[in-house]
Amino acid sequence: MLKTDRELFMTGRNLFTIQFCNRCALYSHIERFNSNMPPDKRIKVIDCTKWQETGIPDDPLIVKYSRYIDGFPILFFEGRKISGSNTIIEIDSFLKTFCANDFKLPVNIPYLFDKDCSYKNTFFGRRIVCQ
Repeated sequence: MLKTDRELFMTGRNLFTIQFCNRCALYSHIERFNSNMPPDKRIKVIDCTKWQETGIPDDPLIVKYSRYIDGFPILFFEGRKISGSNTIIEIDSFLKTFCANDFKLPVNIPYLFDKDCSYKNTFFGRRIVCQ
């Protein structure tokens, strides 16, 4: 049964990349990341090199997402669109945060700040106080 576009975008985990792209290479660890996820929760990696070179889509998801793809790499993750990437740490922290409940084995997430924080008005202005 085919999903509707809205259902596909809100539940899909799809990464579109092309070959020989420096920013796309930052996502090369996705297969290692996917190995700790259940099969239905894994991020599907779609290579769009042929589509970029010839204009012929070789995956049906390229046709569905084509109007939203404006550069590479681009990750559509459960209703969110993440374009480009800066560092592997940034990518890891995002993915581990949103997939924390999906991992088969517990994963240490050192990038998360797990303190209770609140705002406090001081003489110097409003500050964040964490305990």
